[in-house]
Amino acid sequence: DVDEDEMEGSEGAQASKNLSDMFSAPTYLFVGPFQAARQAAKDSKRWMLVNIQSDSDFACHALNRDVWKDEMVESLVQSGFIFWQQSDKSEEAKTYIERYQVQSFPHIAFLDPRTSRKCWSKEGWSMENPVTAETFMEAAVDFCDRNSFDKPPAAPRSRAPSGSGIGGNPSPVRSGDAQEDEALQAALRASMEDGTNMPPLPPTEAPLATETTIPTAQMTPAPPPPPPAPVEASIFTKFATMTVPPEPASGGSKISFRLCSSRKIRSFPPSTTMAVIFAFVAQEEGADGKEFELRAGYPPKVLDPEEGGTVEEMKLEGETVTMRWKD
Repeated sequence: DVDEDEMEGSEGAQASKNLSDMFSAPTYLFVGPFQAARQAAKDSKRWMLVNIQSDSDFACHALNRDVWKDEMVESLVQSGFIFWQQSDKSEEAKTYIERYQVQSFPHIAFLDPRTSRKCWSKEGWSMENPVTAETFMEAAVDFCDRNSFDKPPAAPRSRAPSGSGIGGNPSPVRSGDAQEDEALQAALRASMEDGTNMPPLPPTEAPLATETTIPTAQMTPAPPPPPPAPVEASIFTKFATMTVPPEPASGGSKISFRLCSSRKIRSFPPSTTMAVIFAFVAQEEGADGKEFELRAGYPPKVLDPEEGGTVEEMKLEGETVTMRWKD
């Protein structure tokens, strides 16, 4: 009986440990205060991903289990973000909550570490309509695709509440809209002023010299134009009929596709060429020769359909490939 009790106790402890591991925080978090995380993001030219959680809210624990432990999410976050997660009870979290006016939990935000500006956020969802790994990937890939450290940071729209020690209050900066309004008003005032301030009209041009008429008999007939060169079919037209190999049962490289009309996750042999990847996208979207662009990685890199690289060489395993139609 004692042995049975010990076995039951051991099994119960193991089950409790497994449950704890399932909902534990991700292992790739930045450990330290907000300012240190922000500095690390600035130095590495990565964005800040902030997650404030409440221990009393199951959606927060589910976020650890269902989103942060997803392989593709982990790969994207590690390459493009410094991930700072805090409990709402910590002093650092309380300061953040006050500054950024967090209303409910879980709270997720993307920050520009150069200015501490919040660029995107979502908070307070329920388990009936949760944030999934797919919806987070969509938001994160879209954010990384639209923002770059090669461009100056956007001016803050408004000042954050005072009394925060995180990052300092941004300096008051006139928004771009306000500056454009002032310029427009100045132009309108100038156009309504007296016409004497208008610049003089340019002088009338002299009439063109009279052309000399050449007798018809002296004109040499022009040679016939050369026949037009045959137009080579666009490579995008060829994608519609290119053979795409079946998905391997095992040993493939899993890629997430963010297409214009759907989301797909598919495995390819590591030796698959970029042309086959483009053919797969073209056939999934019914492109019918219409040109499009594919981007992957962080910072997002444009893939070349005529490049000889393979899925393995381009390091596409576990990455998200985003499609956009060309103008």
